[in-house]
Amino acid sequence: MGEPITSIQRTQPDPLQSRAASLERVAAHLAADEEGVIAGLRLLGALEEKGLLPLLTALVERGDRVLARGVDVLHTSSGISALQTAVTLLQWVGKLDSNSVSTLFTALDAGVKRAGLKSEEVNRRAQGNSRPIGIYDILAKLQDPSVNTAIGYLFEFLAGMGEALREAGLPK
Repeated sequence: MGEPITSIQRTQPDPLQSRAASLERVAAHLAADEEGVIAGLRLLGALEEKGLLPLLTALVERGDRVLARGVDVLHTSSGISALQTAVTLLQWVGKLDSNSVSTLFTALDAGVKRAGLKSEEVNRRAQGNSRPIGIYDILAKLQDPSVNTAIGYLFEFLAGMGEALREAGLPK
């Protein structure tokens, strides 16, 4: 029979060898997914550049408290109302025709740009440094095909909105 073991001697790994092995494993993973690592580093750089990385880091580190605070806010009557409004808004956005919305926003953008080009004239009128717009100026603008198209679109929008309000039973 053999002799009983009275002590177990564990070998302590050499810290330098352990570190070298870890670095080899990391290098192997980096080499295997080089594109993903580079994309991740770009993402981290962009988040840092925009100041979002500290925000996201704090959000992850304090996630339980942030979630608890969010639940507390939503537990109030105004929070529930805001949540219901957000859901209704999302449902409404889902019903919109994307082509019509795109056309409308393109037209809105063009109108804002044109108004920006005319902002100096508008400011002069507002400050009283120029002749105010008169009824004849408005009538002349109605002859402009672009203005006429926009007004026609606005009237159709108002007609559709009015029909929906009447069908909903809202008072006149």
